[in-house]
Amino acid sequence: MLSATKLAKSVFYYHVNRLKTPSAYENELKRIESIYHEHKGRYGYRRIHLALINEGIKLNHKTVQRLMGQLNLKSIVRPKNIVLIVERQVKQQLIILKEILNHRDRMKNG
Repeated sequence: MLSATKLAKSVFYYHVNRLKTPSAYENELKRIESIYHEHKGRYGYRRIHLALINEGIKLNHKTVQRLMGQLNLKSIVRPKNIVLIVERQVKQQLIILKEILNHRDRMKNG
C-alpha cells in the first residue's frame, strides 16, 4: 500500500498516531457548542468568547472563531423589521411636507 501511494513508512505512521491523539481544545469545543445551543444559535464568536471569559476559560477570539468553524456553527442574523423602517421614512416625509406647507402659508399671509 505504501509503495502504491509513494508514502514513506514514517509519514504513514505519523498520520495514524496523529488521528489517535485527542484534540487540544476538546473541553472548549464542547463548551462552545453548549453555549451556542443554549442561546438558540444567536451568539456569534464575539459573545461566545465573552461568555467563555466569564466562565474563566481564556481563549483568543480568533481561536473561538476557528473552533466554531470546525463545528460548523454560525450565528443566526435576524432580519430587520422592514415595516418599522418604512413607517419611519413615511413619518419623516410627512414632517417635511408639513414644513413646506407651513412655509408656503406664511409666504402667502406674510
